[in-house]
Amino acid sequence: MKVAFAPALRASGLRGSGGRFELPSARYWAQLGFQKSVHNGGDEMRFTVNVSVVSRDEWARQSAADPYLGKRPPPHVHGAWAQPTRIGKLTPEGIDKWWRILRGSDGEAVRDDVLHDLLTYAVPWLKRKAEDPD
Repeated sequence: MKVAFAPALRASGLRGSGGRFELPSARYWAQLGFQKSVHNGGDEMRFTVNVSVVSRDEWARQSAADPYLGKRPPPHVHGAWAQPTRIGKLTPEGIDKWWRILRGSDGEAVRDDVLHDLLTYAVPWLKRKAEDPD
């Protein structure tokens, strides 16, 4: 994460670490987060990327009504007032996309594909939605 994705995401204007990155905005939580599969094992890891844009004012209202929500939404947040999606839905194929890394394999092709989708689809989507969410 630190070497493969964080520098490119930061160069694109996002802040964050540890698999969670945010586009600075006074009006919106515009963020992306890496999600590992619950089926990961010792020999493989599968993951996808969630992206979402939520009005900060709306989040404040929602979390005031339901304090368990916390101070900031997770990238996989759901609700009629949120705009979440997965990175695969932003690609021309428009289908959910999970990457797979096998133990001992060269992950370069996966890294390159993830970076392509992040920089071509996810980051521009976040920027557009943070400017005009409708």
